[in-house]
Amino acid sequence: GPNYYGLVFDPFAPDPRFIGSGGRAEYSLLAAIDGATGVPVENTGGSGTRGSHWRESVFRTELMTGWAGGAMQMSRVTVAALGDMGYDVDMSRADPFMLSVGGVSGAVDRGVELIDRMIAPIGTVDRTGRW
Repeated sequence: GPNYYGLVFDPFAPDPRFIGSGGRAEYSLLAAIDGATGVPVENTGGSGTRGSHWRESVFRTELMTGWAGGAMQMSRVTVAALGDMGYDVDMSRADPFMLSVGGVSGAVDRGVELIDRMIAPIGTVDRTGRW
């Protein structure tokens, strides 16, 4: 099944990065100068935003930032990242998307923060059905 563990390098550091190969490749295709280090992941916000959504100051109008506001696109970066996590994806279904002029500089109109809660599994079931 889908697995995102280990795909975000140092999620609570000042500069967390998504390191899945598909997401990194698509981010680099957006002419991102820092693509080799991974996709910038949010380094601010609450526990469900920081370390798990694309960085708002870089992606701004992309659907998977931690703040919602205005028209939002699901980029090829997000679709490829879902593929890195084990989902079956169709890259042709991604929305057209470009990084904002100026990249990470300038004021950010964050809109409304999406509040997520990360809930750890309480147990596992093995192949025989035992808890």
